[in-house]
Amino acid sequence: MIKSIPIVSIVFLCIVAILGTIMRFSFVYPNSIPYSNVLHSHSHVAFQGWVYLSLFYFLITSFLSEKAIKKGNYKIQFYVTSIVIFSILVSFIYQGYGIYSIVFSSIFQFISYWFIFKFLGDLKQSFSIEDTPISVSFIKISLWLNLISTLATWSIAVISALKLGEDEIYNSAIYAFLHFQYNGWFTFAIIGLLFRFFELNAISFNKKNTKLFFNLMLLAIVPSYTLSLIGMSFRSYIIYVAYFSAVIQLIACFYFIKSINKGTLNLINKKSSLFSWVLIICFLAFLLKLFIQSISVSDLFIEMISINRFIIMAFMHMVLIGFVSFALISFYIQKEIIDISNVFVKIALYLLILGFVVSECMMVVNQFYLRIIFQKLIAYSSLSMAIGFICLLFHIILNQKMFNNIGQVNT
Repeated sequence: MIKSIPIVSIVFLCIVAILGTIMRFSFVYPNSIPYSNVLHSHSHVAFQGWVYLSLFYFLITSFLSEKAIKKGNYKIQFYVTSIVIFSILVSFIYQGYGIYSIVFSSIFQFISYWFIFKFLGDLKQSFSIEDTPISVSFIKISLWLNLISTLATWSIAVISALKLGEDEIYNSAIYAFLHFQYNGWFTFAIIGLLFRFFELNAISFNKKNTKLFFNLMLLAIVPSYTLSLIGMSFRSYIIYVAYFSAVIQLIACFYFIKSINKGTLNLINKKSSLFSWVLIICFLAFLLKLFIQSISVSDLFIEMISINRFIIMAFMHMVLIGFVSFALISFYIQKEIIDISNVFVKIALYLLILGFVVSECMMVVNQFYLRIIFQKLIAYSSLSMAIGFICLLFHIILNQKMFNNIGQVNT
């Protein structure tokens, strides 16, 4: 069961990339695809199929013993979750937001609650309060923030039922979900896994600065939600809270950088230069995320967004691909599920990096130049990333088959 989770999660990642490529090409070569349906399927499966299942895998394998994993029914959770996510994929493409997609999305939320409370319970048994490493603190908060984000999805259903879909309250609920997913669940979980890797491999880091970083990020997480609401009519009521959270995030960024020392840099140097680029992109994307959120309070930034709405999409993709996805890929490399020395993997990663960088650049400058040319470049950069993800999938499948064959020969 454990070995199959990376395959399933990357299968969903490939589907997400293919759907994204189809959408991008629909602007270049107009067709009759149900764009809105594909968009909803694309975003839901990205969050639930790729990120959620990958984090599910890394959390249980990094913090729990094999005995605890077997005892915790995580195998059943994985199979049920995978079936539900596939149903979400199909139902959204088939009908968009409708009875089937809403039912399956609701089932997914209940399954995620099952995982959250079960995993938190197992963490409590595995680590005493007096001897809790900083990584566990990050993970616990990430799970609670994931739960909080789902409350926004229930409120969206209520708001839609009241026919308030065009009101700011509806958009505020959507932003709440995205904020506590991107900046809460995803960010805290990935950072927690990073420091867990340091702890398990006896890689030194500055614990005092890490603790300060954790406390500042925790302090900022709720107030920084206002950064998503700056464009609302009630801006004047939240602007000072937004300023406060922006400053706190920048200070947190400073302490995060200070928490990393030579031990971490030496680890990077031991790997290939390609792996270093994956980590550099991930690291820069995280720092840019904090920086861009902080400057989003400025009138100049709001004016830029009003001129080019693609900047918002570029930001979301920078976080989801540049920070989250590249972080997850680096964790798969560390777990030796992805072999960085494999030629197939090298080609895949080069395609991913090329596609990501070109796509981000084109979305930022898209509004200011000849649009059709940049739309084509965005479409082909998406295709590059899709091919890269598919290459990674084939590599993992072949690697596992070879591993199983070797095991059979040895026995």
